[in-house]
Amino acid sequence: MITEKDIKNLKFFDTKFAKFVYYFVIIIPFFWLIMGGLNLQLASKLGDNAGYSLSELFNAWSSGIDLQKNYSGRHLMAIQRLQTSLTNFAFAVVCTILPFVFNKVRKRNKRILITLIHHEILK
Repeated sequence: MITEKDIKNLKFFDTKFAKFVYYFVIIIPFFWLIMGGLNLQLASKLGDNAGYSLSELFNAWSSGIDLQKNYSGRHLMAIQRLQTSLTNFAFAVVCTILPFVFNKVRKRNKRILITLIHHEILK
């Protein structure tokens, strides 16, 4: 049996708010890409100030920080910014999938509603 709550949930994706959320979700990956690029640029500049290239920073990030060594603050900040930029790029990839999922759910709910109306279960 289909309840009123089920019908309300099916109709939600055709509301103006759902369309606003859909377009907002499309913008989110661009934000994460911009933030990742800015953090990568900052990591590169901090690394240059500390005397390290970006590839050396990446090697230091991937191998980990040796706790027995002394590092300059700029070196550690550069590695942290590199990690933040990689995290931003990963979020951008994950958030790119969201609009496709949202659109598939919207189309599926629309087909269900059309079928229910066609079989006169809904009026």
